Amino acid sequence: MNTNPTIRVVIANQNSNARYRLRTRLMAIPKEEADVIVVGQADNTTTLFQRCEQLHPDIVLLDPALPDVGGAEITQAIRERWPDIQIIITLSGSAPEQTPQMAAAMAAGASAYVTETTSTDELIAAIRDVANQAPPPLPTSSLPSDDLPPDTSPPSWIERLFTVIQGQPLWAVAVLIAILVVIATPFLALRLFAQRGNAPPTEIPSPSIDVAPTEVSGGALIVVTGSNW
Repeated sequence: MNTNPTIRVVIANQNSNARYRLRTRLMAIPKEEADVIVVGQADNTTTLFQRCEQLHPDIVLLDPALPDVGGAEITQAIRERWPDIQIIITLSGSAPEQTPQMAAAMAAGASAYVTETTSTDELIAAIRDVANQAPPPLPTSSLPSDDLPPDTSPPSWIERLFTVIQGQPLWAVAVLIAILVVIATPFLALRLFAQRGNAPPTEIPSPSIDVAPTEVSGGALIVVTGSNW
């Protein structure tokens, strides 16, 4: 919700004539009621994001047909990065129910829409209404969900390795690294020789490494076993 008496607006439309018409209509507000000002304009997505970052407007009048990125993606990106900025979709036609871009942008978090047939008074009233209300909540799909199924995939050997070395003494970690180097060196050497000989690399089975801590006096000895060698 905007608590400042001045409502700052950025017009984002790829059509220069459309931007001019919108700006002219907003400038028609009588001076004693001039609470809506246009602080910036944009004709593409990159420029729009720059205006949002630099100017922090209260309202973006967004053409959902901006090039490069769809209106729904622009709306969601602005709402997530600048949640206080509210978006009003501006349509070139007069039948919003037939505009998929508008429907997608509204679902992504836009607050309202206007069309070319919207009168100047209705346009200004829509801007004031949106500025004086709390922004709509972000779509559920863009928020983290606690209902996602748990990851049941087995841990990789690297994950198992990190689990084992956590809390182990430095000497045990050093021994483990040395063993891994010894195991990996022949494998890497054969690969290198095969490439230098301009021959297809020999199919070498990847080592299967199991790690398990074994308690000994004075600390934990990490035992590495390999197969396929």
